[in-house]
Amino acid sequence: MEKTTKISNFNLGNCRVDLSDNSLSFDGQEKLSLQPKFIEVLAQLARGYPDVVTRDELIETVWDGNGYVGNKALTNAIWHLRQHLTALGDDTVIDTVRKIGYRLLIAPRFDEAVVSGVDQVEVSFRQFRRHSLSALLLVALVMVTMVYMLWTGVETRSSREISQLTTEDGSERFPAVSPNGRYLVYGGARHGSNYGLFLKEILLEGALPKRLSPRDSEEARAVWHPGGEYLYYPSRRAEDKRCFFAEMQVSSGQVRYLTPCNSYRSALDISPDGSQLAYIHNVPGDNDEVYIIRLESNEPIPHKIQCQRGCTGVARDLAFSPDGRYLAIARRLSNITEDIFLYDLTTGEERALTQGMEDIRGLTWHHSGRQLVFGVESSGVRRGFSLDLDTGKVADLAVPGISYPKFIPGSSDLVYNHYARQYDIAYMDVDKTIPQAPYPLFYSGYAQRLPDYSEKAGRVVYTSNETGFNEIWTSDDQGNNRIQHTFIQGRALYPRWSADGNKIAFIAPDELNEGNQIFVLHLDNGEMSVVASPYSNHTRLFWGPDDKAIYSSIDNQLVKFLLDGAKPVVLNDLSIARGQIVLDNLLVFSRRDEPGLWQLDIEAYETALAKGDNLPSPIPLIRGQDSNIDWQSAPAGVYLADGFNWVAVPQGVYFKQRASGVEHIVSFWDRQTNQTRGILRISLNYLSTFGTFAYISAKQRLLMTLTDYPQRDIMRLNHLQQR
Repeated sequence: MEKTTKISNFNLGNCRVDLSDNSLSFDGQEKLSLQPKFIEVLAQLARGYPDVVTRDELIETVWDGNGYVGNKALTNAIWHLRQHLTALGDDTVIDTVRKIGYRLLIAPRFDEAVVSGVDQVEVSFRQFRRHSLSALLLVALVMVTMVYMLWTGVETRSSREISQLTTEDGSERFPAVSPNGRYLVYGGARHGSNYGLFLKEILLEGALPKRLSPRDSEEARAVWHPGGEYLYYPSRRAEDKRCFFAEMQVSSGQVRYLTPCNSYRSALDISPDGSQLAYIHNVPGDNDEVYIIRLESNEPIPHKIQCQRGCTGVARDLAFSPDGRYLAIARRLSNITEDIFLYDLTTGEERALTQGMEDIRGLTWHHSGRQLVFGVESSGVRRGFSLDLDTGKVADLAVPGISYPKFIPGSSDLVYNHYARQYDIAYMDVDKTIPQAPYPLFYSGYAQRLPDYSEKAGRVVYTSNETGFNEIWTSDDQGNNRIQHTFIQGRALYPRWSADGNKIAFIAPDELNEGNQIFVLHLDNGEMSVVASPYSNHTRLFWGPDDKAIYSSIDNQLVKFLLDGAKPVVLNDLSIARGQIVLDNLLVFSRRDEPGLWQLDIEAYETALAKGDNLPSPIPLIRGQDSNIDWQSAPAGVYLADGFNWVAVPQGVYFKQRASGVEHIVSFWDRQTNQTRGILRISLNYLSTFGTFAYISAKQRLLMTLTDYPQRDIMRLNHLQQR
């Protein structure tokens, strides 16, 4: 039996590290409990002192070699350890050695011998010998491979090739190849026009796409019947603007409507035997869930899948396994965490296949049933991954931009839509007599979004993926003197300044990557605290009038989180998409349950709620238009385009106004006159719905998140390697 190494309790300066209860204590004061994994990481760094401990060693030891989970979790652990060890007084206790790992800068003092049954020299030698043997084996393998390639004439190049299948002007997405591998169906749209279904023969070079659906209806996503004769897709019909899942006979174009849908982009898949259609649907009072209809029925009746145990989150995408026994389901756990689950159609049980994903963008089964490939958007960047169902390992495909991949039937080749889009914070001075186009605040080439401005701090807070992750940054009002404030290596969102300009609130993933938490960054000392909350999914935040509370909508109710740790207060009948306090206690907000912009005296509302009196009703400011209603059929007037692109000032509200099917107007509503004036006419896609407005009063400058029209093309990835 091989002898083992045991690590005892130890001290780092005046910090006591106790492995028995995973705690830290300073100078004998009250213990601070940490997650066990954090203490394990610290113990491994202590054991390796003064040498560098590589990331791979830490992941292998602490996370059993699970590279996907371990990479994010290790970064998170190092960040937390540094925060807790700042009391030691050094600039940093844990040093990052770029591209290698970490090392302690303070010598640990162990209670007893750290090695049981063998001295440290022998342990080190064994590790050296193991790594040396691994290196020798690797060299031998490379040499044998090179000899084989020279002998057989195999080229030493990458086996992956990418070809472009669509070159049309506009956006193409949701590709699917017919069972015989001959035809590609996809959703396509030119700028400002509706999405429709297109068919293209991919085995014939130079073939032109053919439109399958009417020009005035909306369709974007389809699946093939296993026999290749029919297509199934959600359709928003032109005649009544209602959405139905439809069946089309490809040869004749004849259409049969099956059951209602929520959106023409609703996710769906067909069983391998062609008997059932599974899809994502929402009924009033319920989450988005998976429903199934039997296609042989003349009037299909939807049945919601039932979970015996394990189901959680909101369903977003799905795919049948090749044997028809399972559904792979992408479920949103919070607004910044999403994972893939395996649902057994026989037993009704569901289990997680991934942990800590951010935003799943399509998933597909390999015909062997042993692999899933899926797209992920992480901090504004899209990538493709494969999941080995035998080992549970997740591997990066190293192909950028993968969205909504689909295996070609019976092949290891993939089709997918490549996605590229840029986000920039821009500004325009609204007091100019000659209209000014927005100018970028930064010229960095990275994705910056969600600006907020503090008059007290004189700085702009925003998110940027400059480091590869969405972190919290600030700059001055010219875009200079930029500072990165967080290093969570995750997805930080929705930063908001406190009224005194000393704090920034935002949300970021929790430690298990299963939800999100509200964080408060204290700029006076650089510390970051977590707001006590029993909830796992917090939405866009806003500060209370006195900076003593932070508000966020949870499950369609507004919740007030008190910074003193008291129990959160649920404010009934308020479901807020985005809110802002102006003029002391006046809350201006957009709603989740009804389009438009409203205002309410939040103090009077909370007082009436506490006393059990009649609650004051919100006062409408700007009308909203339901996205399911054709803008041309709406009564004349001013309409809020979305619930996020606006900012309130004492004099009124700057907002994005719906102008037409292809245009928006940046407008100002004057509180005193109740009149609206347009400032700038812009393209429909120019302002990101994943953004917001901010205002710099001293310069009369409006900040916004600009984006270009998304570039989507259908690509084919050849020779995807299998085990």
